[in-house]
Amino acid sequence: MAPFEFTPEALADLKKTHGDLFILEVKVSADDTAVAYLKPADRNVLAFALQRVAKDQMLEPGEFILANCFVGGDPRLSLPTGRAETPVQLAGALAAVSLVKTLEATVKNA
Repeated sequence: MAPFEFTPEALADLKKTHGDLFILEVKVSADDTAVAYLKPADRNVLAFALQRVAKDQMLEPGEFILANCFVGGDPRLSLPTGRAETPVQLAGALAAVSLVKTLEATVKNA
C-alpha cells in the first residue's frame, strides 16, 4: 500500500487552517506506510500530555495527542475512541509523544 498523501492543494488548505503540520509515519511493512498529518498541540493538549509524561506514562499522552491533533491521513492512525487499539495506532501514539516539546529555557540568579 502506498503512503497516504494529500494533494498539494488539500495540504495547503490544511496549513491555512492549522498552521504548520507534522507528518507522522508508521512503517507497517516493507511496502506499506501509514501516514498521519498532525496539527501542533495546543495548551490543553500539551498540559495533559506533560502531566502524563511526568508520571512516566508514554502511551496515554501519545494517544491524547494523536486523537486531538490528527487532521487527516491514513484512517488506520485515527483514534476515534481516543484509545490506540491496533499495532499501527500504538506505534503512532508512541511516536506522537515526541510532539511534547518545549523551548529550552534556563533560570539564573541575577
